[in-house]
Amino acid sequence: MTVTQAIVEADRLYPNSFTDEEKIGWLQRMDEGIIASLYSLYEDSVHQTVPDYMENTEASLLIGSPYDLLYLYELEAKMAYWNRDTESYNRAAAMYNQLYQTYEREFHRKHHPVGKRRFFF
Repeated sequence: MTVTQAIVEADRLYPNSFTDEEKIGWLQRMDEGIIASLYSLYEDSVHQTVPDYMENTEASLLIGSPYDLLYLYELEAKMAYWNRDTESYNRAAAMYNQLYQTYEREFHRKHHPVGKRRFFF
């Protein structure tokens, strides 16, 4: 999913008055946070930096299918939060957290932590 695709889909599902620049900033911070809190812990992680999404809105977001719904939940949660729409925020945040935990477990299974020795028997 690209930055533009995420924004178009989020706008379709949750009509709003936020600017594309605000949404791009949220997506940028989300991917930077994923790199800092998850990818940086693994030696074989391929993503070290996030491109500037403001300059390239056709850039692919870090997380691919089937976990790319995370971006839609994140955008909906941010928009609902700032609109003080508690019900929509809680629903989107719960869906985001559930899917992110699944993604994180899958990522942990497939990658080796930094500094951990692997033993072969």
